[in-house]
Amino acid sequence: MQEYEHRGHKILISITRATDKVKVETDIFFPPNLDDRRDGLLLSRDTETVSTMALEDINKEAFESAKRTVDVLIAEHSAASRKR
Repeated sequence: MQEYEHRGHKILISITRATDKVKVETDIFFPPNLDDRRDGLLLSRDTETVSTMALEDINKEAFESAKRTVDVLIAEHSAASRKR
């Protein structure tokens, strides 16, 4: 399992190989700077099965996808905060 961080969000990526397919699980956790009550809670989970390719490439793509998700979540949180 690989652990990353993007804009304060912890991202965990797990890759499991099964014959000709690879299962990729990506978890994104709530950071304390958005809401202390939610610090460490799971914010987003994505699981997908992909064709076998280099694990490094799979990991890189999963992280890039998670970063895009974090950016969207931050934008949504900012928009909701402005409406209050």
